[in-house]
Amino acid sequence: MVLRPSSVILDVDNLPTVAIAHAVLMSVAWLALTPLSVLIARVGKKMGSSRRILWMHVACNVLVVALTIAGFAMGLQIIPNSFEVTEHSVIGTLVTVLVVLQAINGLLRPAKTSSTAKSAKSIGRILWEWVHSAHGRMALSLGITNCVLGGNQLDKWGSDGAAARLVAIVASALWVVSYVFVELRTRRINRAPNSAVDVDHSDPPVTQTQAATSAGPLSA
Repeated sequence: MVLRPSSVILDVDNLPTVAIAHAVLMSVAWLALTPLSVLIARVGKKMGSSRRILWMHVACNVLVVALTIAGFAMGLQIIPNSFEVTEHSVIGTLVTVLVVLQAINGLLRPAKTSSTAKSAKSIGRILWEWVHSAHGRMALSLGITNCVLGGNQLDKWGSDGAAARLVAIVASALWVVSYVFVELRTRRINRAPNSAVDVDHSDPPVTQTQAATSAGPLSA
């Protein structure tokens, strides 16, 4: 959403409150909560999903949807009588649509296991996970990109957008580093038990008497 340069002079002193709120809400949603949600989901996939991780992911996404819709509504209020089409406004509208569709997609999550093979994932669940993951990453990429473009809008309005761009770029870099760290860390943790089993030969052999004793009544 944009302001026309002819109607509003954008600087720190007279930047409209609704524009500041729009920027803050969208920045929190797409530079903090959405990357955190993706990171939580990745940890859950690598370490074995749990109900706590699932609800943390859901909570982040609910906040993202709420903040994005509120930020979009505030963006519409910036120009009550006209709408200037820019890259920022087009991508912002697309991101809002994507995040709403992603929330609906989350509600339609199919059963994890197949009705015929309880230990295997159903085809529907596999396809859903692929779509959900790809959709979320696309929305995240566009959301971060639009935060950078928001800084470009400030430049067009005669204000300094370098700080906004710097915040978006630094936040993105920090999340990339965090993602790589988690990826390497979880891989190391997942490999550790297997490697320990492979090299552990210190237990003494079990005698027939010990085996019979430890088997208990189930051996009958």
